[in-house]
Amino acid sequence: MLWGIKTTTNFENLKLDEVDWIIVAINTGNVPGLVSSLFALGLTDKLLFLDTPVLHLSDLKCLHTINKFRRVLTTEESIVLPNYMIAKEILASGDIGELKRIWFFNNGFKYHALATIKSLLDEKYILKGTFLRYGENCIETTLNFNGGIKASIIEPRDYESGRFLIAGSQGLITDYRINSDMTDCKIFRIGYRITKDKIIGFTVNGVARIPTELDELFFQKLDMSKIPQPTITHQIKIRGLVEYFHLISSGDDSSFGYDYREGIYDSIFFHISNKFSRWYDFPVHFRCSLIPIIIRLLSLRN
Repeated sequence: MLWGIKTTTNFENLKLDEVDWIIVAINTGNVPGLVSSLFALGLTDKLLFLDTPVLHLSDLKCLHTINKFRRVLTTEESIVLPNYMIAKEILASGDIGELKRIWFFNNGFKYHALATIKSLLDEKYILKGTFLRYGENCIETTLNFNGGIKASIIEPRDYESGRFLIAGSQGLITDYRINSDMTDCKIFRIGYRITKDKIIGFTVNGVARIPTELDELFFQKLDMSKIPQPTITHQIKIRGLVEYFHLISSGDDSSFGYDYREGIYDSIFFHISNKFSRWYDFPVHFRCSLIPIIIRLLSLRN
């Protein structure tokens, strides 16, 4: 009850007529059964959140039932993590010029990394993808988007040592130190203020950012003893979830509410790319894609 939210593994513990949101956090393979149970209980008027990757591709027949709910979103806090929100502000300011390239060095994991990159670019579809495999779980994924922007996800992930770099025509955004004597471009380094392993603020080039109202609430209420592994990554993920749910509850989620179809698109992308080591979606040249059409048709089937 830390944030005033009740959790349960049994519907009998809830007064269903008082429920507004249903946030599902279970193994992906169990989602179809749970969705069917929610449908049978007449809860289709609720806002439903499903975790990534939403569904296994073998369970896409479940889309017909999911589509009956008033609204279904993918619980994807990665797109509103504070470091990436700050990066989006810098991008929007034009201070690094035209966006050219994004790298996630051991800092992104498949669906979450892809969702973050698409959010930073304000793009929904991937034109091309190439995959260089070094070992069982060591993969460099290179994404090409309409307009020529590229992004790379280098795995394996290790969030505590992983880093990101965003390159524009006139500058860089990063979360690690770069020797600026070697370049004359602008460099914006995003960091954290930490006391006793707890985040107490965010910085850009060492200068503290003015905390938002949600930041202050987060710093005040975060109980480190309740986090099994209170790493910096886990702390900012909690902050991201707070931001995500706040935006949706306030109705200000037009740019952040990650529709369940987007989550399934990401799942299909990685399924195909893992199987064939490449991806090419020709209609993206025209700012459309066949994948969402297929998903929508499946959701309408009986």
